Amino acid sequence: MPVEHRNVSLSRRHFDRLAGDYDSSFTRQMPTYGQMHETILSMAALGGRELRRVLELGAGTGTLTKKLLERFPSVEVTAVDLSTEMLALARPKLAFAGERVILREADVSSADLGTGYDAVVSAIAFHHVPPRSKTKVIAAMHRALNEGGALVIGDTFRAASPQIAEGLRMINERRLREAGMSDEDIEQRKVRSRHSGGTSARVRDYERWFKQAGFVSVDCVWKDMSLAVVYGEKGS
Repeated sequence: MPVEHRNVSLSRRHFDRLAGDYDSSFTRQMPTYGQMHETILSMAALGGRELRRVLELGAGTGTLTKKLLERFPSVEVTAVDLSTEMLALARPKLAFAGERVILREADVSSADLGTGYDAVVSAIAFHHVPPRSKTKVIAAMHRALNEGGALVIGDTFRAASPQIAEGLRMINERRLREAGMSDEDIEQRKVRSRHSGGTSARVRDYERWFKQAGFVSVDCVWKDMSLAVVYGEKGS
């Protein structure tokens, strides 16, 4: 059996530990989280694309999953996450959808996730895929999609330079204070992030990886400081 990558082990422990407070704290820490979700939903159905089957990577407690199921009443969603505790919270949240949702506990960097999807989506999760597996997973998502299908990844991204990164950090901390977070809360957030198992890349890296995998119409369609949404289509 292959040895699990350290990023995967750290991420699983990180999210199992934080699951209980995740829904109450995450939106407060990321004020534009809802905007990212709205962009992902809109881009998944861009141009009137019919969504019958959607794959979600890193579904967590099912917040985006629930929005997908409500926005598109006929869609079936396979939602994958590596955290047992996060999925335990997702189940009651998504029970209303019945057989339209499949919750699967798996590491997306190594799991066979099937084919026949009209869209693959992910929100604030892909940076937890180990660095050397990112291109492999993006290529797998290209194979998983039907012709004309879309890959939409919203995530936290690495700045183009250390100077920009420092500037974004200062602006983000100011925003968090304005949202009511204390300096102690902000410091604890940074400590948790360092042990979360995540490794961010630059937007232009993702755009290059999408193109290398065969995606067309690749674009960064939304950005707010270090958060962004990258989009690509599987051509015919």
